[in-house]
This record gives sequence, C-alpha cells and structure tokens, in this order.
Amino acid sequence: MNMIQKIGNHKKQIILFMGCAGALIAIALYFLGLYPIAVVNGRIITEKQFRSASAASSFYYENLLKAYNQGNEDPKRINQIELQSEILTSLIENELIAQKLSADLGRELQYLLNEKLVAVTDSPDLKKNAATMYGMTWDDFKRQILISQAMKDILRDQLFLKKEKADDWISSAEKSANVILFSLKFKWGGSKVVAR
Repeated sequence: MNMIQKIGNHKKQIILFMGCAGALIAIALYFLGLYPIAVVNGRIITEKQFRSASAASSFYYENLLKAYNQGNEDPKRINQIELQSEILTSLIENELIAQKLSADLGRELQYLLNEKLVAVTDSPDLKKNAATMYGMTWDDFKRQILISQAMKDILRDQLFLKKEKADDWISSAEKSANVILFSLKFKWGGSKVVAR
C-alpha cells in the first residue's frame, strides 16, 4: 500500500485533525488578542495593541480625576465609546506616520528615534511616573507613548523642512488611507473612527 492510499484511507481523520488544530489556533489568537481590529494600508493593528492603549488611557484618565476632583463627590466620567474611538483613531494615525517615515527615511528612522529617546530614557523620574500615571511598565510606556511621540516629532521636523504642516499631512493621510475596521462598535468615518 503506497503513501497516497494510506492518506486516502485516513482522509476523514486528517480533515478532523486539521479542523480541530485550526479551531485551537483561532481560539488562542482570540484570547491573546493577536487578531486584527484594524488594517491600515495593509498593516495590522491588533486587538492586543488596542486593549493595551485603552487600559493605559483609562488608567491615566482615572488618575487625573482623582488628582483634580479630590473634594468632589461626583467626578465627571468620560464616555468609554468616545475614548475608545479616539484611541483607535490615534493608533491608526500612529501607523500612518510610521509608514510615511519608514518610506521616506528607511534605516535612518531608527537612528533618529534613538536620538530623540536618548535624553528621556535615562530619567528615573519618568520611569516612576510611567508606572504611577499610566500603570505601564517602562518598556510598554516607551513603545506606546515615547516612540509614538518621537515619530510625530520627526514627522513635524521633516515636514517643516519642506514648509508643510504635520496636521495638514495627517489629515490628508487619514482621508486617503485604506482603513478596514473589524469592530461591531466602530467604523471608519473617512478621517477618524466613529461609533456605529
């Protein structure tokens, strides 16, 4: 009996095994948050990135409420849907900026990022405040907040040299971007994420 006949005899078992393996992989990706919530010009933003940014923003906002409303009994709460749509819009904007800088600067981008970050990465106060205000580890804070801000600064510098405004470029990039959202709560409104 040759190999093809053996496979043919066990065809149902092989299909069942492959189906179960596929289902287990899909479940693992779901629980790890490694599935796309958005695709921006072919680049994926995962649910895990979105959850992490949402948690940090909520933590920061709650700390601000505690700091500024110490005597108030009823602090003003933010609408979570609005906050999440702003966070997702920000993640999309960050991805557009990263794509632009990668295309324009190539390998030089990493050098420029390192130059921007070298001054702040040695600050023990900043490391402590990252944990206190955002509830994030230093590495997460650096990746989500500092690098994003450094990229925005580099974009502003690059566009300033061309006598262009970063806000105008971002607005134009958002309007022309190919954005696909995989969410029942949100949709792409042409230049920002809006609630359904």
